[in-house]
Amino acid sequence: MLSREDNELLTRTGADTPMGGLLRQYWIPVVTSGELVAGGRVKRVKLLGERLIAFRGKNGRPG
Repeated sequence: MLSREDNELLTRTGADTPMGGLLRQYWIPVVTSGELVAGGRVKRVKLLGERLIAFRGKNGRPG
């Protein structure tokens, strides 16, 4: 069984936490390519405690 401190260390993923820093070093898929239409609406996502948007520009490039 983990101590409370170890559990906090492993489960907190904010930008200023050790686990958050570790997870931000890796690619994390959030949406599929088919969900983003060129020039279409943005898709709001929440990842590792941060509110982000995913979109595809009129030129077809994702962002």
